Amino acid sequence: MASSASHVKAAASRLANAVWSAAASATARGASTSSANTAVATATTRRGLHTSARRHGGPDKGFWTEGTNVKEPGYLFGETPPPPGQSRKWESWELPWYSMMLLSGGILTVGLSVQPDTSIHTWAHKEALRRMEEGK
Repeated sequence: MASSASHVKAAASRLANAVWSAAASATARGASTSSANTAVATATTRRGLHTSARRHGGPDKGFWTEGTNVKEPGYLFGETPPPPGQSRKWESWELPWYSMMLLSGGILTVGLSVQPDTSIHTWAHKEALRRMEEGK
């Protein structure tokens, strides 16, 4: 955890130095305020894109690249179908997963269908009916 914090601090320090040097060099050249702001934004964007690319697969690989799938394409989750006449064997996690999802859905359905109606409109309707009955 401490290692991660030190990496974040180091990255923030590098970013601050890049922004500071971009602003200083733009000001030293006698650039206007808008030019200095542009230089700072460019340095910030470049640094942000550089660290982002490094974190997400390297500088030459983007998020939308094809990837490195070496398996035969066309099968769901890369799983080959069983031979004809045989059924697919469940993995160890599938029975608990499906049963808990079914149980959770049932509890949610029952729980939401029997919850009390506490809306202000229902209360106001009942109160108006009660007051009308008292007034007669």
